[in-house]
Amino acid sequence: DIVGDLTEVLRACPPNTVDLVTSHHVFEHLANLEEVLQEIGRVLKIGGRLEIVVPHFSNPYYYSDATHKAFFGLYTFCYFAAHSPFQRQVPTYQRELFFDLYRVDLRFKSPPPFYARYGIKRLWGFLFNLNNYMRELYEENFCYLIPCYELRYELVRIRESLLPED
Repeated sequence: DIVGDLTEVLRACPPNTVDLVTSHHVFEHLANLEEVLQEIGRVLKIGGRLEIVVPHFSNPYYYSDATHKAFFGLYTFCYFAAHSPFQRQVPTYQRELFFDLYRVDLRFKSPPPFYARYGIKRLWGFLFNLNNYMRELYEENFCYLIPCYELRYELVRIRESLLPED
């Protein structure tokens, strides 16, 4: 096991050596999201995947956790990607774009013991994940009526860094 600050651990990894990076409910705790994405982009091989699961901004439990520092919605990683599957286009503020946003899934669920609610939310998930049009329709019109529990993003590394090595 490797224990340490995420950015420092990533900096210790050689470039272009990793096929897959997965993160489950970590990114919402990061104060330096852009820096972490740059380092992940550096260590991933071309074609390597980054899979991220984070709470959706409409999740009522999201605001209960004082350690959450960042909000996430359907378009969040579009700002860090050269291409996205959505109609809505967003500006890219990052100076270097390592990724294509391949897919985003909206996940609807309720924790136990709310099994009936869980079943209803699975139906919402099926409906709103039918295609990207339905995902965008949800984000624009229904997110506060039917809160989404979490998002799953899949990004693919598309190119080498243009920045000089330190």
